Amino acid sequence: MPSKAITDSTPPRSGGSWRDQSEAGPSMMRSDDPNIARTLGLIGAAAIVFGGMALLLQTTGRPTPMGFGWAVFLLAAGMGALLFHAAFDGDIQIRRLYMAFGYCCLVIGGFLAVVPYNKQPGSLFGQGYLCLFLGLLFLLAFLRNEVEPRWRNATEIVLGSVGAAMALVGFIGSNIKSDFSMPIGSLLAILGAIYLTAFIGSRGIETDNAYRVGWGIGAIGALAFLVVLGRSLIPPLLYRWQWTQIAPDNYFRSYGALLAALGVLYVCISVLLCSENGLIVLTRRELGSLFFSPIAYILLFVYVIAHWLAYIWPVWVMLSDEPFSQEPIVREFILQLTAVISTIIAVPVLTMRLVSEEKRSGTLEVLLTAPVDETIVVVSKFLAAFVMYLAMWIPFGLFLAYLRVAGGSPFDYRPLFSFTIGQLAIGAAFIAMGTFFSCLSRNQVASGILTFGGMLFLTVVYFFGRLVGRQASLSTEPARSALDTFQAVLNHVSYIDVWLDTLEGKLYLRSVVFFVSLAVVWLFLSVKVIEARKWT
Repeated sequence: MPSKAITDSTPPRSGGSWRDQSEAGPSMMRSDDPNIARTLGLIGAAAIVFGGMALLLQTTGRPTPMGFGWAVFLLAAGMGALLFHAAFDGDIQIRRLYMAFGYCCLVIGGFLAVVPYNKQPGSLFGQGYLCLFLGLLFLLAFLRNEVEPRWRNATEIVLGSVGAAMALVGFIGSNIKSDFSMPIGSLLAILGAIYLTAFIGSRGIETDNAYRVGWGIGAIGALAFLVVLGRSLIPPLLYRWQWTQIAPDNYFRSYGALLAALGVLYVCISVLLCSENGLIVLTRRELGSLFFSPIAYILLFVYVIAHWLAYIWPVWVMLSDEPFSQEPIVREFILQLTAVISTIIAVPVLTMRLVSEEKRSGTLEVLLTAPVDETIVVVSKFLAAFVMYLAMWIPFGLFLAYLRVAGGSPFDYRPLFSFTIGQLAIGAAFIAMGTFFSCLSRNQVASGILTFGGMLFLTVVYFFGRLVGRQASLSTEPARSALDTFQAVLNHVSYIDVWLDTLEGKLYLRSVVFFVSLAVVWLFLSVKVIEARKWT
């Protein structure tokens, strides 16, 4: 959301002609109406009170008419309403009150994250992590409305300091004690990156401090990656050269891959924030247009609900008769109908306006007058939508991390690595297809329908493959051999089959290459469609 901290301090001139009047945009001429925000804030406060009282009574063993699930729902809905109030009510008392609430969340979250409970350090880390995340959201809402530099500067310094502390604790602690990386160290590193990104976004990358912090994020990630690389390669070499008699454990396969992935994530964030390359600059522009529109937040909300449904159902079944005692347990949480349906809907919504809106508004020609070519324009839009697509899967990772923290029992999380690699290739193919269809028409609805049809086709392939397999089992030679070959081809094309394989820890290179090649073909066709305007 755009900040209200930057306003025109020049007083309007009275009298004179219209040429003497200072220019002012609509957002400077009329402020947000706080009545709706205050009403929602009041409703949210009441929901938090009722939900909190119900949870408190349940913890003391007293019966309540409101169940645990409804109490948690009221608390979540109340917090959402308070965040809306904090973001859209700029009254000085209100914003300072929410500032104090954000600081309280930081203090409480830090205390819960480290205090030992039942003689177990970190047993309340999940609750503390949630408080730290809420503190970030409320402080960002405060920064949106705050106009006094000293208050803004102090809050921004706190965000940057807390983010740097969490990043360092996450990476250093994970290297000192490997078990610390899953899940506490990795979660701290992720939240630290979010805090540091919020600091840079609030300060503006054009300021010296924010620019240095941006490249500092990349330095932390590169150093973490190099440390993982050294710890993964040097001990096996020493053992092979007989400089040590103790065979080393496979550090990379157990914990090192996770830290290496986090290091690469830090480097990518740094490059995306600080690089002046034309492709990166346009990608930042497209990401900004996504997050300044309601599309990103609607999709994130839909995906959170879908992930919550996909999470709560296996948990409920596990608590009833424990059917998922065998690994890999991750597959039962991810591969459900909600994930398939939400993906089919999200890809068209995310990509339908990428190029269609530029064509409709006539800004595509203006964009191409900049020192960029059609390839950079298409790839930047693809990368922005691809980053958004990957961000929509983050809540599910947080649900799984909470399962590990709250459940207190480790499970094999390594299939997530193969699933992530497969998801990168599949998501690239999906977004590239949507980008191509968005290049074909000025109408967003037409582009969305075409992409939706493509997603349905790729989904139906899975069910058609199962039908062919069933028919092959009932056939005789040589028809069975032909049907088996046809089924193998369909399984190779079906993204659901790739999900199934990767969630079992099986990553086939042929599947990754196919979807990556498909993405390259769609992007090539997209560039040619944009270039076709020169032929007329």
